[in-house]
Amino acid sequence: MYQYGGLLYVVDPDKNYVFSIIDIAKDKMVSRFGKIGEGPCELNRISSVLRVPGAPNKIGVYCMQKFSYFEFGLDQVLKKSNDKEAECELQLKNFDPNFMRVINIGNNRFLGVGFFDKKYALTSPGTTMPKFYYMDYHFQNEFQSEYANESLAMASQGDLVLKPDGSKVFFGAHNFMGFDIFKLKEDSLILEKRAELTTPKFKKRGEGNILSVDFSSDNMYGYQKSVASDQFIYALYSGKNKNEEYRLCKWVYVYDWNGNFIKRIELDREVSSITVSENDSYLIGTVDDGKANLYRFDL
Repeated sequence: MYQYGGLLYVVDPDKNYVFSIIDIAKDKMVSRFGKIGEGPCELNRISSVLRVPGAPNKIGVYCMQKFSYFEFGLDQVLKKSNDKEAECELQLKNFDPNFMRVINIGNNRFLGVGFFDKKYALTSPGTTMPKFYYMDYHFQNEFQSEYANESLAMASQGDLVLKPDGSKVFFGAHNFMGFDIFKLKEDSLILEKRAELTTPKFKKRGEGNILSVDFSSDNMYGYQKSVASDQFIYALYSGKNKNEEYRLCKWVYVYDWNGNFIKRIELDREVSSITVSENDSYLIGTVDDGKANLYRFDL
């Protein structure tokens, strides 16, 4: 989910398109874009939807199944006619297939997570393999004798969030309560804070080339969605187990970009995703139930 001006761009796939464009004030869908298909600028599975560094009027999309990254100009998307699809402004192909999630961090650099020996991988378009690898997986010392890194990668999936000014990245874990904050410096990641507040409880599932883990019934799920402004990070926290509707959350943990805890917000209803206004004045939450349910929470 991405907000630009008074419009919200929501991953909301139907048979033909991936995105819905919603007028926030009117709580009404005004258009759709992101045609599903195999042609140029056409999408399928969406793994990452992200801001484009230095260009708030664009949206970046990483398609895991295509190993490709796309950028769409949002002004052009709104001008598209019914008989002409919006064309992407950029399409980069042939990312390493081991990436599960990729974000654009600027200066022809892309940062991602996936099935690697280290937690994070830095790459450039046109290269078949990442250039640099950084940091151990969360709880790697605790689990490495029992699980391969591929299982640790599955257990520690989450959101990569670029600070709007492009200087730092936040990683919020989906399956446990934990995060990383690191500073970007040329081709280096400098870890500023790692928090491991709960421990994931899981076991490997499947044999051979099947990459999957099974979380125990008492595993407490973590940050289901993380978003940020230049001042703060907002992490939508579950705290539920798999026998509950753990993707529906009412708690938002707020941190500054040094990793300091600021406050915990209790929403008046559960939501499955959030975004924050540029000036930190409100959150918008959605519920993924097939309808365009939008809820505003003033901060």
